[in-house]
Amino acid sequence: MDMRKRPIGYWAKRLDVAIDEAVDRALARLGADRRQWQILTTLLDGPADLLGALSPFGGVREALTVLSARGLVAEQGERVVLTAEGRRVQASLAEAVGEVRGVVGRGVSAEEYAATVDVLARMVHNLDLLTCGEVGPKSG
Repeated sequence: MDMRKRPIGYWAKRLDVAIDEAVDRALARLGADRRQWQILTTLLDGPADLLGALSPFGGVREALTVLSARGLVAEQGERVVLTAEGRRVQASLAEAVGEVRGVVGRGVSAEEYAATVDVLARMVHNLDLLTCGEVGPKSG
C-alpha cells in the first residue's frame, strides 16, 4: 500500500507514538522520565502547586520523591522549588527534547509546520463540536 494513502488518523497516532518513544529514550539516556522532566520544566518559573498543575497525569508524588532524593527539588512549605542542580539537569533535559523536536521537523519548512498544526487544530475543533452536539455530520 502506498504510505501516502493511509488516513490521517493513522499518521496522527503514528506520529504521537513516535514522538513519545523518542522523547522517552532521550530522557532515559539522562536518567529521567517524562514526569520528572515535566515537573522540572514546570518549576522553571518559580515555586508551583505541582499537584494541581500535573495531577491529571498521575505519578507526581512518586516523581517528586525521586527528584528530591537526587537533590533537584526542595520543599518550601507546601511549595516545591528547583535547586541549582535541578536547573542544570532541566537544561540538559530540555536540550535533549529540543533535539528530538529538531529531528521531527527535518525537511519540513516553518510554513509547512504551521499549516499542519493549523489543519490539525481545526480538525480537533470540528470533532469537539461534533462530540458536544453543536454540529452534525454533513451528508454528502
